[in-house]
Amino acid sequence: MKAAHFQYYEGVIEAACGNAAAARNRWVKIAKQNEGLPSPEFAFPQLANAAANGGGAILGTMLDLVQATAPADNSPSAPAYFYVEGMLLDGLGRAKEAEEHLVKAGKTSADPFLRYLAEIALREMAARAGVP
Repeated sequence: MKAAHFQYYEGVIEAACGNAAAARNRWVKIAKQNEGLPSPEFAFPQLANAAANGGGAILGTMLDLVQATAPADNSPSAPAYFYVEGMLLDGLGRAKEAEEHLVKAGKTSADPFLRYLAEIALREMAARAGVP
């Protein structure tokens, strides 16, 4: 599996299992990928870059870019932008805003894959917050 989201979550698992070096190596590779908007995969190289390099500045810059280029809410590509915004907001520690965007992405998308990714992200956020 070479999809950025899959590789990113493998790194999360490696880090959680105490293998920080393997996680960082994986994230460095993912950070080099170039997924364009409106692909939901756009978020993962940015998140990987922040995780590998211990900084969220790139996430703020990318969030500004996504918000500046986001289409109207009724556009067919809007749910993907909601999702990417939600993921970047989560990476910045802005959980409430992230949740709002991810819920909106899941509710407005006709794409089952995007709805799946949004649900995974929401469940991950809930687990981090200690919600069963």
